[in-house]
Amino acid sequence: MHRKSRVQCLKEGECNTRFFHRSAMANRARNRIYSIKDEGDNLLNSQKEIEAILVRHFWGISHEASLDRDQYI
Repeated sequence: MHRKSRVQCLKEGECNTRFFHRSAMANRARNRIYSIKDEGDNLLNSQKEIEAILVRHFWGISHEASLDRDQYI
């Protein structure tokens, strides 16, 4: 099934920019985060709040002590 859609995308995407644009817009809408829960189980809806919680989360992951990571290697 996935292979058929890929062939269709390649065939129609070459000559039809509208097809490509619609599929890109559908992917963007499907991948968007509309709400997220924080550590206190509060639901956050605004883009600024969502961005802040994600930045804080990934900053915390990237700044963990290297000793914690070494145990998984």
